[in-house]
Amino acid sequence: MHLNVTPSPQPTATLVDAANLKALSVAAPAEITDDALMAAVAPWGRLDGDHVWLRIARLREAVVAAGTDGAAFDGMIDYARGAGWVDDANEHVRAHVERAGS
Repeated sequence: MHLNVTPSPQPTATLVDAANLKALSVAAPAEITDDALMAAVAPWGRLDGDHVWLRIARLREAVVAAGTDGAAFDGMIDYARGAGWVDDANEHVRAHVERAGS
């Protein structure tokens, strides 16, 4: 799954491919500024360099609303935790920002 970022007319991020629990990323156009990217992902989490820390609760809510099994999502988060991709508070999971064309 990934968040697809569109920069205009207002920066937004939309969850895409919610059933794919084998991948997690943020897809953004190469030309998007960091400020626009921060604005787009703000409802989901926070930008941190080449990564976004996504709120697990918000992501889980969206994934379940899209019809993906919550227990399977929890398993993905457990895997991410074991890989060190979940913060110490167990509230955010790290996703890499993939800028198209860069």
